[in-house]
Amino acid sequence: MAALWKPTNFQDFEQLSHAREQLHQAIQIVAAVGRTYKPKVKDDQYANFQWNIRREMLQGQVVEGDVEISAALDLKTLSIHLLNATSETISSFELDGKTQKQSLIWLEEQLLKLGLDGNSLTIQLPYEIPEYPTAKGKPYQVVSIEPFEELSNYFSNSNLIIQSIVVSESNASDISCWPHHFDIASLITLDDTGDSETSTSIGIGMSPGDAGYNEPYYYLTPWPYPNVADLPVINGLGKWHTEGWVGGVFKASDLTNIADLVDQEVAVKEFLQQGLDTLKRLMD
Repeated sequence: MAALWKPTNFQDFEQLSHAREQLHQAIQIVAAVGRTYKPKVKDDQYANFQWNIRREMLQGQVVEGDVEISAALDLKTLSIHLLNATSETISSFELDGKTQKQSLIWLEEQLLKLGLDGNSLTIQLPYEIPEYPTAKGKPYQVVSIEPFEELSNYFSNSNLIIQSIVVSESNASDISCWPHHFDIASLITLDDTGDSETSTSIGIGMSPGDAGYNEPYYYLTPWPYPNVADLPVINGLGKWHTEGWVGGVFKASDLTNIADLVDQEVAVKEFLQQGLDTLKRLMD
C-alpha cells in the first residue's frame, strides 16, 4: 500500500499537546510488551515501534506466545491493539474514559489468553518521562478526536518523508518511534567507530512536541554537535536550535500556514534533505 501525504492544518496546539501527553503515556503501556517478553538489551530497542502503513498504527516488536503477536497503538482512536502475524487485530481496548490500571488489567488478561505470562508485565521505565495525570489515576479523555487524528497524520507523513530521504543512505537505521521521547526518526551513521559517543551521525525525524516546543516539529540532529558559529543559514521556514542541543527545526506552526498538501510535503522534504546535505558538508 502506497502512503500519501495527509493534511496537517490543525492549529490548536493546546489541544494537540493534551492529546500528545495522553498518547505519550499510553505508548508506555504498549511498549511494555516488547520490553517484558523480548531479551533485555541496553539500548531498549525491543520497546520501539515502527509505523504500520496499512493499519496506520505504531506497531511494537513481535513476541511469541501461542502465536506471534505484537502490541500497537492507534493514535487516531487512542486505543491499544494486539495484532497477529498478518497485523490483524486479535483484541483491542479503547482508553477513553479508562484508567491506566484498567488498561494494564485488560492487557494482562489478553496476554494470558495468548500464552504469555501476563503477571510478569511491568511498565517500570528505564528512563523518566513527565508525570502526566493519566499515570496517577486520572482516566484518559478524548474530548475531540481531531487532535488525535492530526497527530496520527504527523506520524504517517513523517514515516513517508523520512523513508523517501533515507532510502538512498546506506548507513541509515530503520525508521522507529522510541517511547522515551515519543519521536519517530532514523539515524544516519557517517563514521561508525563502534561507540555511539564517538561515532559521527545525523538523526532525522519528527517530534510530536516536548518541553522545548509545545507543538510538533521536524528535526535534524548532528552528532557530535558542530560549533554554533559554523552553522550556515537555513533556507525556507526552518531554523537552528542551539539551546541544550543543536539541530535544525521546522515547526508545525510554520508548516500549517502552508495550505496546499503538495507544498507542505515539498517544504518538509526540502528542509530535511537540504539540511542533511548541509550537515554532511559541515561534518566532513
